[in-house]
Amino acid sequence: MNIETKIKFAAYLKRVAFHLKRFLYSRKVIGKLPRVDIAVFDTHTADHLCKVLEGYSVYTIDIRGESYHLTILLKSILKYFLLRGKKQLLELYWSTFINDLGARICITHQDANAIFFDLARESRGTRFIALQQGLKNAATIANYKKICGDYFAYGSAYADKLRNGEAKIYVSGSVKSNNSIFELGKKTRLSYVSSYVGHPLELKILGNYNYAEFSYPSIYSSLRFVEEFCRRNIIDLVIVSKSFRERTQTEREHVLQNEITTYRNVIGRDVKIIAGDSYKVAGESRLIVCDQSALGYELLGRGCKVVFLNFISFFLHSPSHGFGWPLELPSQGPFWSNIPDPVFVGQMLEKVWHMSPDEWNQVTRDYKEKLMFYDPENSILLGHLRELLGKSKNRPALAGGSGSK
Repeated sequence: MNIETKIKFAAYLKRVAFHLKRFLYSRKVIGKLPRVDIAVFDTHTADHLCKVLEGYSVYTIDIRGESYHLTILLKSILKYFLLRGKKQLLELYWSTFINDLGARICITHQDANAIFFDLARESRGTRFIALQQGLKNAATIANYKKICGDYFAYGSAYADKLRNGEAKIYVSGSVKSNNSIFELGKKTRLSYVSSYVGHPLELKILGNYNYAEFSYPSIYSSLRFVEEFCRRNIIDLVIVSKSFRERTQTEREHVLQNEITTYRNVIGRDVKIIAGDSYKVAGESRLIVCDQSALGYELLGRGCKVVFLNFISFFLHSPSHGFGWPLELPSQGPFWSNIPDPVFVGQMLEKVWHMSPDEWNQVTRDYKEKLMFYDPENSILLGHLRELLGKSKNRPALAGGSGSK
C-alpha cells in the first residue's frame, strides 16, 4: 500500500468513525412516516421557514445527526449494497426518507449542500427548492455552479451571478427578515452588529483562509471608530450579540461571555450587549453599523439606516468581502467603507445619523432591491408554493425528525 492509498484509507476510516459516533449518540426513531406536502431539509434552520408553511403538512428532516429513522436507514443500507456502493449511503438515506414521506416539495435553507442538489437532479416526483442562506463571495460562489431546481435568491445581484441554466432563479429576499416585525428606528441609539467569530485559535472551523485571524483587527478598527463617534455625540451604543446563532443555552451563554470580554478589551470599558431578537434590537435603532453581515443587508432592505464597515475586505485583500459584492462598487460610498479610514468613517457616520428618512431612501434606492429584496410576509415564496401544491390534501403531520412544525 503506497502513501497516497494509506492517506485515503485513513481519511475513510476517520469519516466512518465520525458517522458511527454521531449515530450512537443520536435519537433513534421507528414507526411509519406520515404523508406530507412538504419535507424541510434540516430541522436546525426550519423555525422561520415553518412559519411560512402553515396551512401545509410539513415534516422536518434531521440532517445533522440529531436523529435517525431506523426503518429508513435499513432500507438505505439494502439499496447501498444492491447498487454496489455506486451512490453514497447518506444520499440514499435522504432520498428514501423524502420518498417515504410522499413529499411533493423538499425545501431547504442549506443552499451549499451538494447532496441536496444531487437529489434534486435525480428526482422525478418531488420539487426541490433552495433558499439563499448567508452572503457569498468570489471564493464560495463557485460551489453554487451545480444548483438546480428552484432557487430563491436575496436580490437580483445574486440571481444574476447564480444563473446556470439548470436552476430556475427567483428573487424573494430573506425569509427571516420578511417575517420579522419591529418599529423601524424608534430608539435614538446606535447598534453595532457583533462580528465575533470565536477565539482566533479556532481556525480549523473557518475554512481554508484564516478569517478569524483577520476579523480581530477589523473589529478593533470599526468598533473604535463607532465608539469614538458615539462618545463625541453622546449617543447610546449597544452591541447586538451573535449568541442567538448557537443551538443550546450553554453555547449561547459561552459566546455571550466571550463577546463581553472581547469588546471590553477593544474599547476599554463595558458596553451594553443585547442577546435576543436581533431584527428587533438592531432594527429599532436609529443607526446600525455592521461588517459583512447578512443581518445588515436584511435591515438595509427593510429601510433601516445601516452603515457597512467591511474592513475584513481590506485585511484579507479580498474585494469580494467588501460591501455590495457581487455588484462592482468603489471601496467607499455614501454608507459604506472597505477601508479603515477614521476621518472618512467619522464623517460618513455623522451624515447618515442626521439623514431624514426621505434622504436615506434616495441614497439607498439603487442598492436595496439588488442586494436584499424585501417581500412582506414572503408573498413570492407562498405564491410559488400555492402554484405547485394548491390546497393541502394532507392533515398536518404530528411528528418529524425533531418534531414537525
